[in-house]
Amino acid sequence: MKPLTAPARGHDGALLALLVLAFILLRLLIASSTVISFDDEDGFNITAAWEMLKPASTLTYPMFQMSDAEGGSLITALLLVPLVLLLGPSLFALHLVGLLYSTAALLGLYLVCRRAFSAAVARLACLLYIFFPGPLLHYSVTAHGFHPDSVTFQLFFIWLLLLALERGRPALTFMAGLLGGACTYFAYISALTVLPFAAIFSLQMVRRRGIWRGLMPVGVLVAGLAVGVLPLVIYNLLNN
Repeated sequence: MKPLTAPARGHDGALLALLVLAFILLRLLIASSTVISFDDEDGFNITAAWEMLKPASTLTYPMFQMSDAEGGSLITALLLVPLVLLLGPSLFALHLVGLLYSTAALLGLYLVCRRAFSAAVARLACLLYIFFPGPLLHYSVTAHGFHPDSVTFQLFFIWLLLLALERGRPALTFMAGLLGGACTYFAYISALTVLPFAAIFSLQMVRRRGIWRGLMPVGVLVAGLAVGVLPLVIYNLLNN
């Protein structure tokens, strides 16, 4: 990809800022709507955040995780705590966490498309994401703490892998693996994205560097994946 000049970077950044602003304003309008349904996951996450704030709560942290197979509900409840302090245990507060996830996903989508294709493709992808149709808009302000929200982490994982492929730095490779593992901890189904992309990265490294030199970054990536998914392993060892 051709490097951007300073004026081009400024123009690119200004357009991205406008896209993010349009996204946030539209989602705030949706989040303040009363037509969004209240699900079991919503109730669990709001209750968990509220219980975390109680000094005399009898619940322990494993109870704040809704599923043994994924820790996304715990992460969502932790992000919800400061908003519950400000707004009370409300559905609107939870929608703001969903807005945080989806805004980060918008940035991740832009970065992936910008790195893999071009700025024009990235802007088009963002426009499609901002204005996609009907009921799907509601998913961008939900925060259930499982696979829809994990898309955010998957996009940044792919972006870091692309950077690691381009620059060949072990730190970037480890960070990509760490995020991929954390993404799998957040929602186990993320492994359907993480593992194929990790395999593609590994094959590319071996093809470019040969078997022995190519296995070194593969090992770094696997180490990052193992560290990232470790919280899920520890949780299940201690609670099952």
